[in-house]
Amino acid sequence: MLGPIPACFIVFSGYLSIGVSAVIGATPKAKMLFYLGWIPVAGLAFFGVSSELLGHDICPLGGFGVPQCVYSFVMAMTGLGLFLLHRRFAAQLKMSEEF
Repeated sequence: MLGPIPACFIVFSGYLSIGVSAVIGATPKAKMLFYLGWIPVAGLAFFGVSSELLGHDICPLGGFGVPQCVYSFVMAMTGLGLFLLHRRFAAQLKMSEEF
């Protein structure tokens, strides 16, 4: 819980924003939407993983007994990597079309 709001609602909203940014393509709005969704998702996942490593069991267990915040952290980092790669390739493609 973050105040009166369950963390899962915040994470869902973040992933929804990330998904919408993927659908609308390489635009300035997509970049803003991605980071608007990614920051709370990655922040909560990092906090959860850090707490788990310090011995505070705050994340519910997922498959194979792994805390779900670990899966969320891996997904957030993978999403960031893919987003940055996509933007780099889109910029290179745009530059090659100009010549």
